[in-house]
Amino acid sequence: MIKVHISPDYLDHKDHGDGGIRRVSEAMIRHLPAFGVEHTRFLNEADIIVNHGGMLTWAKGKPIVNVNHGLYWSRQPWGDNYQEVNEQVVESMARAVAHTAPSEWVARAIRRGGFFYPEVVYHGIDHKDFQPGTNGGYVLWNKARADAVSDPNDLMRAANLMPGTPFWTTIGKPTANVKVIGVTDYNRMKEIVANAGVYLCTARETFGIGTLEAMACGVPVSGWDWGGQSEIIVQGQTGYLAPPGDYKALAECISRCLAERERLSANCLDDVRNRWNWEPRIEQYANIFKKVYRDFYETEKPRVSVVLTACKLDRFLPEAIESVKRQTLTDWELLVIDDAQLESTRLIVEAYAREDKRITYRPTLENLGLPGARNYGLYLSRGRYIRHLDADDFLADNCLALEAEALDNDPGIHIAYGHLETVREDSSRVLKNNEPVRGGWPPNQFNWEEQMAHLNQLPSCVMMRREVLERTGGYRERMKRNEDAEFWCRATSGGFRAKKVTQAITYFHRERNDSKGATEWREQGGEPDWTAWFPWRMGAGEYSDAIRVLRKHGGKHPRPHLVPFGAQGRPGDRKFWYVNDYQYPVVSVVVTVGPGHKPFLVDALDSILAQSYPDWQCVVVNDTGTAWEKDIPGVPWAEVVDMDGNQGTSAARNEGYKHSRGRFIVWMDADDYWVPWFLEIMVAHAENNNGVIYSDLIKDENGKKGIYRYRNFNSTLIPRTMQYPGSSILVPRNIAEAVIALQGGYDSQIPGMEDWDYQMAIHHLGFCAFHVEEPLFVYRLHTSTKREADYAKIESIRDYMDKKWPDYRLGKKVMMCGCAGTKKVTTKPKSTLSSSGNFAPEQEVNTGQIATDMVQVEYVGQIEQTFSIRSRVQNGITYRFGNNTGHKQKAVFLGDAEWLTSQRDGNNRPLYVLLTSTTLDARDPSVFLGAPVTG
Repeated sequence: MIKVHISPDYLDHKDHGDGGIRRVSEAMIRHLPAFGVEHTRFLNEADIIVNHGGMLTWAKGKPIVNVNHGLYWSRQPWGDNYQEVNEQVVESMARAVAHTAPSEWVARAIRRGGFFYPEVVYHGIDHKDFQPGTNGGYVLWNKARADAVSDPNDLMRAANLMPGTPFWTTIGKPTANVKVIGVTDYNRMKEIVANAGVYLCTARETFGIGTLEAMACGVPVSGWDWGGQSEIIVQGQTGYLAPPGDYKALAECISRCLAERERLSANCLDDVRNRWNWEPRIEQYANIFKKVYRDFYETEKPRVSVVLTACKLDRFLPEAIESVKRQTLTDWELLVIDDAQLESTRLIVEAYAREDKRITYRPTLENLGLPGARNYGLYLSRGRYIRHLDADDFLADNCLALEAEALDNDPGIHIAYGHLETVREDSSRVLKNNEPVRGGWPPNQFNWEEQMAHLNQLPSCVMMRREVLERTGGYRERMKRNEDAEFWCRATSGGFRAKKVTQAITYFHRERNDSKGATEWREQGGEPDWTAWFPWRMGAGEYSDAIRVLRKHGGKHPRPHLVPFGAQGRPGDRKFWYVNDYQYPVVSVVVTVGPGHKPFLVDALDSILAQSYPDWQCVVVNDTGTAWEKDIPGVPWAEVVDMDGNQGTSAARNEGYKHSRGRFIVWMDADDYWVPWFLEIMVAHAENNNGVIYSDLIKDENGKKGIYRYRNFNSTLIPRTMQYPGSSILVPRNIAEAVIALQGGYDSQIPGMEDWDYQMAIHHLGFCAFHVEEPLFVYRLHTSTKREADYAKIESIRDYMDKKWPDYRLGKKVMMCGCAGTKKVTTKPKSTLSSSGNFAPEQEVNTGQIATDMVQVEYVGQIEQTFSIRSRVQNGITYRFGNNTGHKQKAVFLGDAEWLTSQRDGNNRPLYVLLTSTTLDARDPSVFLGAPVTG
């Protein structure tokens, strides 16, 4: 039987209504033995450590599973102590090899914070422990504390609208129909719940075991339609949920629950018995633990896989191989990845392989480039740790031992390295006074802020845990240069920690005038901006500008609200990074992937992550005709939808739309990608122009890039030809819904050019389109055969359009929409105020609720001395601003932000600005692309 150490286990602690963590821990201990797993209190006996929430229990050689119960979302004004809790929870997640989440909505938020792929395991209940009581007719709200999530004012406002209905609450003010019972012990509360008429759940629960307990007593549930209750309650069957903030609707839901209680009560009892028992949940946990056990203990693997990449470097290769053979740590395999497929390289390696079975020769099928060759090496490797080595470099004898031991001893380290020494081309060391010259790089410790400021902190060849490469998706093959620096930015921003574990020399780098790096520097000049794809970059486009940028911001991150919470660094003026929930995205991006397009998908998705406007959701529709894994490596936030075979673009987009939640939809093809300011510009225009938004594009023809400019919109021309791109257009949800009502969305019967028909449908309905005169996305011209296939069917497409739209096609009817021309926009999107997933669609949230959510504001006035400003929306709140370290940037309530950002000085310049991304400030696509763009 597999043994797990569950932390905490509560075995010696009296139950004071401790909540979800205790319930899950107790259920695990009670039910896991039925599935071949048991709890042990002794770490030395455990095979696996199970840490709930922010527990940091660990022991050398024991894999960790993190059971997440949610975080404190930055949309609410939590204090510093809650930020410290978030820090501890994220640290627990970073140490784990597997993760769970209690609900889909929490899992989505976690996936945006780093390279975490939590499996959703709902909580359960032992329904036999609960019995229906006598219907007392009262509405019960029973949270144990009042805070930003659990607000008893929700009950008070509902009670005020229902004076004839009795309400019971643990916290609040007694009134004619409100009874305050106080926080009571668990067993007494079970009785109160069982006798309730309706259970009121208004907190945005990460799951909601209290909701299940009420249902197990046959008590129907009413509350807000968000959080865990959205995933538990079957609307109209086990309760009624209202749009958050709509108290009139909430009162109606409560009334319906009371009126229909007998039917709803029976449904609740059936639903709990059929769907919410603990056994299937604990079996799911047991299967996760068994998989971790198999991977860690039963799968035969070397401790370290050394991936040696070679490309026409035969003269140096033997020394590199010999350095691996000399390692004091002997549990390794060496894979020589030959990216030039040379016979001479094969002969060298196979000669070694005949003497040492740990060595293998692995040629690539075609030239992949260094990042592709390393990814290929990962695919072929078996080791727990991966150590890269270039064919013209070599390792110190104790390199593997030092770095592997560091990873063994600290689950919070994922990338380990030592010092690097540069040697001459003939391998001789550079001496001074008969001692090797020790360079100053890499620095003594890794600095994440400096990495994001374009000061690379570590060598290209280091040791890392296997999951670093697997969960990040590996090296980005578009990065033909500095793929390592870009990778360190990506990995250390997403939950993986780099550390210089020794100051000893572990790696020898050969200085060569004809090396890859030296040749690129000489021929192409300088470095590309390898931070360009990260909206949380510090802002330096090259290393020579890094010191200026760091000094400007005092070494602190200028826009901490954009940094993923898994990042290795720390914000300057907060305890921890912002933890956004992204529950109510403004934009839903629907990416369709047709046959042959999957290799391009990572660039499209990375360009979405690169956006300076963060409030988006991404749905990826697999229309390739081939089944995929559930998750896409490197993009845990992509919500994958599988089509049943290849059904075509129309069907794929229509299916993707069903999974969208935003008020704007952007259709995207997998072989396109965006500049980082795409969404910022498109959303700003959508907020000021009521219709479809389209932009110019950058046409990529075999690597040569040029701007293609569209004409301003003319609806009368649509019957003859498309007026704007078919993809990377923004469509307001009301327009998408109107087209669905008209013809089901995209027409899946048309032989081709479904985008043309979609435009016909939109503008037949009288909607307008607006042109952004700026190239905002890259269109690869030769990555698809669909365009050519459509042109080959042009006559049948025209015939179809003639029959579907005869009056327009024959000129009997002119397509008119009354467009007045595009309103030019120079400001940030208004919805940036509600960015980071803070708010529901406007119609679903009341003004007061919006006003008291939090956003980031920076004071840009001239007053250096710190001064105070009182909140206009919350009594007792005062902000301390000033043009000085520590007081320039503050989290303020949204209602205050709207007022502050309207303030001007005597020269009509803003005194406060809303914090958004740096983007690439000049909005020059050639800077982002690292290549000239003509036109």
